[in-house]
Amino acid sequence: MATNLQGKKTSRQKMKKGKAITLIVLVGILIGSIVYLVNDCLNFSLSSETNSVAVIKQTENQELNNVTTKPAKDQTADVSNIPSKMGNYEVVGQLVIDKIGVKRNLLAICDNPALDLSIAKLYGPEVNEPGNFCVCGHRETMLKELDTLKKGDTLYMINTKTKTKVNYEVYKVYECSPYDLSCLDQNEDGKREVTIITCTPSGAKRVVCKARET
Repeated sequence: MATNLQGKKTSRQKMKKGKAITLIVLVGILIGSIVYLVNDCLNFSLSSETNSVAVIKQTENQELNNVTTKPAKDQTADVSNIPSKMGNYEVVGQLVIDKIGVKRNLLAICDNPALDLSIAKLYGPEVNEPGNFCVCGHRETMLKELDTLKKGDTLYMINTKTKTKVNYEVYKVYECSPYDLSCLDQNEDGKREVTIITCTPSGAKRVVCKARET
């Protein structure tokens, strides 16, 4: 009887030992799986972060290139002699028409006091930007010989902010009614254009000079 009890006890001890070993193995497998998953997640996160940084740097480089790269037709201009303001008006650029001796600063706002100082922006985009940049000025003091310009004559404008210069070629000079505003129409083809407006000697009509980038 004692021998049977001892045998059963030994068998139970072996079963307990086997279960303990099995449990240890399972725990080891579980811990190993957790460690693998954690490492895998960390590696994925690190990889994603690295890729994100690379994408951000690439985007920053592209944006930098877009900012610093100038269109082929733009020339760098010296703006050191152009004031930032005239009176209370911001100077946004300069218009130069060598043929008729015009070299005038472009004021950002067009009103009577501004026109007493220089030529002023009437309508349109910024200086040398795509679209129809329209300016006006008094005939006797600013644009006396505007109506003598012919198709093919040249002029240029300087943008003081971007420090760039763009050349333009006259393609049309005409007179119109003061109520005819068609010269202010904006083109949508991405081209750059300038429209210069003054009055006739009598003041009854307007002289309009239109030029496109060359």
